[in-house]
Amino acid sequence: MTYLYNNDSLQYVDYWPTVNKYRLPGTTVDTMARADNSGAAYTSPNTWTGGTELLNQYTASGMDLKTYGSTLKAKKSWFTFDDEIVALGSGINSTDGRTIETTIENRSLNKASISHGIDTNSAVATPAGSEPMRLMVSQVTNSDNDGINLPENTLDNNLNTRWTALGDGQWIQYDLGKVQPVGYVGINFLSQTARATSFDIQVSSNNTAWTTVFSGSSTVGGTAADIQVFDFPDVNARYVKIVGHGNTSNKYNHLTEVQIYAPHAQNALIPITVAPLKALSTTNNLETIDNDIFTRWSSVGDGQSLKYDLGSNVTVGYAGIGFFIGNVRKYSFDIQTSTDDATWTTVFSGQSVLTSEMHAYDLTDSTARYVKIIFHGNDVDLGNRLSEIQFYAPNALGTVLNPLHTVTKYNGDEQLVVNGVAKPAGLGWTEAMSAVSTVYMEGTGGYYFPQPAAIKGLRESRTGNWAQLSVLGGTANVSKKYLTLWYDHGINPVNKDYAYVMLPNKTAQQTTAYGNNPDISIVANNASVQMVKENTLGVTGANFWTPDIADGIIAYNPSSIMLKDQAGVLDIAVSDPTHLQDKITYEITKTGATVTQKDASITILQLSPTIKFEVDTQAKDGVSHKLSIQYDTSAPIPPTSAISVVDDVYDYSKIFSHTANLVFSSSNASRMGDDTSKLVRTKNLQENVVYKAFGSMNMDAFDVDTWFAYNEPIVDFEFYASPDNINYTLVAPNRTVVLGTGTNYHKVSYSNTVPAGTKYLKIVYMNNTANAWNPALARAVITSKL
Repeated sequence: MTYLYNNDSLQYVDYWPTVNKYRLPGTTVDTMARADNSGAAYTSPNTWTGGTELLNQYTASGMDLKTYGSTLKAKKSWFTFDDEIVALGSGINSTDGRTIETTIENRSLNKASISHGIDTNSAVATPAGSEPMRLMVSQVTNSDNDGINLPENTLDNNLNTRWTALGDGQWIQYDLGKVQPVGYVGINFLSQTARATSFDIQVSSNNTAWTTVFSGSSTVGGTAADIQVFDFPDVNARYVKIVGHGNTSNKYNHLTEVQIYAPHAQNALIPITVAPLKALSTTNNLETIDNDIFTRWSSVGDGQSLKYDLGSNVTVGYAGIGFFIGNVRKYSFDIQTSTDDATWTTVFSGQSVLTSEMHAYDLTDSTARYVKIIFHGNDVDLGNRLSEIQFYAPNALGTVLNPLHTVTKYNGDEQLVVNGVAKPAGLGWTEAMSAVSTVYMEGTGGYYFPQPAAIKGLRESRTGNWAQLSVLGGTANVSKKYLTLWYDHGINPVNKDYAYVMLPNKTAQQTTAYGNNPDISIVANNASVQMVKENTLGVTGANFWTPDIADGIIAYNPSSIMLKDQAGVLDIAVSDPTHLQDKITYEITKTGATVTQKDASITILQLSPTIKFEVDTQAKDGVSHKLSIQYDTSAPIPPTSAISVVDDVYDYSKIFSHTANLVFSSSNASRMGDDTSKLVRTKNLQENVVYKAFGSMNMDAFDVDTWFAYNEPIVDFEFYASPDNINYTLVAPNRTVVLGTGTNYHKVSYSNTVPAGTKYLKIVYMNNTANAWNPALARAVITSKL
């Protein structure tokens, strides 16, 4: 998982109960549904996990991924430089018939914004008809709170949040922005089915002289979701204060939701479930759906229009609309709906009322996915100015609106810029994007794709609770908004890969500039090696999954390396992330001059014509081993056209594969030229071993030594070459025999070149006598070429 931490402290809040667990940033996953706690004790059979650190500044890390309960495999690496993190993936394979994804980012969106619904220059709002009307709040304050449950929570239409304050006389106060008629208050209390809360309701027109309009207690019973009505004589007021006196269990004051109403004959309540339909502006005019009447879209001319996408066909019954300077101008407009964005039906035609605040306009009920508002200017000129628009499903109460309180909100509308073009900022946006080179995410930074990529994006709100993660967690639901970017590798991917660069804290302009002139180069990204070079720093990082060569670095073992090449000095750090090997060997195609520093675990094998060193990793702790070497900057770069790997057959580390009935033997060394390790059979079968060409090179030639018993005829090994480890061709070797004297064994050597394109060499035991241990494979030299 790769999640960038910055100064946004809210990113830590309620992340785990709300984030999509299948899309954690940096992970490659099988999208199979998983049961709780499945795989909790799973340990990957692939031990390659870890990396290397250089100069306390640069790192290479990686993992050979094998997913629990799935065939998904992948090689994944991360390289951190000065101001970028390079993420590479290769060898992504799966055969389970499910979609495989790699998540680039899944960011918690925490940009605070102030929504404004009240214009003090506008007349007091009135209902469109006989429906109840909740009053808007311009500010909510309190005498105290517990630091977690804040006063704003009483206005969020969420019964799982609350305001909490301890002690008799603690208060919460609502400023309605202007003096207006107030008729009753609806309140939901925490644990109201089991205990009564004592409180007073006070009102004021000037925040100085207060009148108590209610004094009493809540009712015990009903359901936890009930909004309780507290009626009092209608009064003109700007401020409403609720003063708490504790409850029948303790001195805490817990208010979950507070609704303040204009007078209504039936004291009707508007359910907290009444909310606008989710709508995206198809023309990306976000100022009309940002919950703020002080922002606006403007145009001039009859017939100008805006269009909104509701995501799917729904029933639309009315709209809440706010017009800029609508308190002094009447705007003429039509509203049309459509299911297919082609055929349109007019559901409203008329003028606005004189208010700049949100007002309800009843529409002819219709089924629609798309809604269009067409402007015809106003009663002064042809200017069209829309501040805010909402669409609602029909409601039995009438055209009731969800009030736009002036409170701090987290709308999840952080800017997302892809290839220099801003994407829609509304929740519900999703898109499959192609040829993506750069992405900028407000508040986080940039992303660069070395090869234009096909990725997907989603902006959503997610809800969960801590009890879903732990028996100790709370059951109250919490919600957060997220922006997710990911690769869709498809179903049953074969050798898929990815590459992207994270650019923390870069601006949109800096991200574009980096994309035009990137600091990094991807040297290799395959199932054998992943290597990145930071060109301005002269730093190279590589994870070698198998022995290979890349950019003048030869790794003779699976391992990790970081190298800084600057002013004729190589600073090098290497490690064994497999935690299995006793030693690792590297060769660098430069001519060394002086070793200026090295750890005791490192042995210099040669400085010329190339630098070659060996590292003792017997501790198997995966730590970084470091050395610094001055090199001859004037010396020509030594050629690396051929690499020979010598296997003295002490273990299987240099053998690609083998059959089962083989064992290493040290017996009869004195009869075999003091050779203390050989590979012999345990059964008289045609067993075999397979050698692979070095890294991505092709095999060029082989040279193999064997021993045959002095008292049995020599039945030669057979040699087969293959480009794919599937189709093999018999190779006739050159053969040299040195006959043993007395009871000494015969030495038979085989050598030859192999066909062009050979990747694998199979050596087959053919002797068929009573002694299964005869013959013995003693040594193999495999030469590979670029």
